[in-house]
Amino acid sequence: MSPNSKLAQCAILIALFPIVCFSQNISISKYEKSPKHFRKVKSILAKISQSRFEKNLRAFVRSGHPSRMVGLTGNKNASKFVVQFIKKVDPQHTGKIIIDEFKPDVDKAIREYQRDFKTYLRRNTPATDPQFARQSSYANSVVQTLQSARKLVGKNIIWEKKGIKYPKEVIIVGAHLDTIALTADPYVINADLEAHGADNNASGVAVNLSMLSILAKLDLPRTIRVVFFDFEELGNLGARRFVKKHLKRMIKNQESIIGFVNLLSLGHDTKMADKTKTLRNMKVYISKAHEKGYFAELNLANKLLFFGSKAGLPIKFALTANGFTASSIRFKQAGVPSIVFSHNREEDNNSKHYTSNDFVETLNIRSLYYSFKFISSSIISLLFDLKR
Repeated sequence: MSPNSKLAQCAILIALFPIVCFSQNISISKYEKSPKHFRKVKSILAKISQSRFEKNLRAFVRSGHPSRMVGLTGNKNASKFVVQFIKKVDPQHTGKIIIDEFKPDVDKAIREYQRDFKTYLRRNTPATDPQFARQSSYANSVVQTLQSARKLVGKNIIWEKKGIKYPKEVIIVGAHLDTIALTADPYVINADLEAHGADNNASGVAVNLSMLSILAKLDLPRTIRVVFFDFEELGNLGARRFVKKHLKRMIKNQESIIGFVNLLSLGHDTKMADKTKTLRNMKVYISKAHEKGYFAELNLANKLLFFGSKAGLPIKFALTANGFTASSIRFKQAGVPSIVFSHNREEDNNSKHYTSNDFVETLNIRSLYYSFKFISSSIISLLFDLKR
């Protein structure tokens, strides 16, 4: 291909997927490809600046404008962006891209929503309470949206990099890429609304993408699968598909699954609205102490928190055993230790979720960048099982 042809091709890609064409290649020396010390991991992560990280975030949000809701053009464009990004940061194909298209299990999702509404809302909220009518309206709208999604095709994107020394030891890191937006009154899903989803969940996608650009350059001793889930806002159907298809294959191949790490809404961090008036107090969520899988999740979370702390960052992730799951629920049900890295949902909840106001401009970019470095440090250190 001539230089002019390459420039023309790049111009087209920039128009469709800004930032993908340039400034993604990271230089890693041969001495850095297999880090043996925490300080080396820290120096490797420093190669991605806050500015570069923010560009990745903004580019992904723009690719899916005005909404990444399943069935819309923005959702398809966002998926294309992710694939193009991976190809750009992994030109040597050190990992394998798997585009897994699937027919969503709509009927099962509907049954679960109806069951959850009956067992939780009816048990905790009197029918005379206005919140009952609000949540009932939401549940009905989810069911209607699922009914209309029967003919849609979901698309999970998986990047798999095999370990050199222990290929059957596997860690899975995931983030969902789709969005929905709700009207306030009535409280229902509205496909006509813009759903930028900067915090929920472009923040998690940006962490995944930026971490992947480092992982592609390292000689990993263990296997990692980085997953971008589709159809998560409607019954976690992307995670359900992954567990049903890929997890069964992994078990059949006698792979040892270290665990699943879910990255969700990591960009919200305020001091004024925070009940404790504290910044950079994020959370790691695991099962409740009496729930099945708690001790395995506790062990995984403590390992990652220890490894992440070695990055020396001014951010903390507090271990919280309250059973919050999101996409992790599908992995928990399959017996896989599963944890969620997220913002502090109890003291500093983000009211902009599921609205048209979840913009990049509303995020705390510095805290999100620190989260990226903390989580990446923990995952890389786990893959190399660093001791010092």
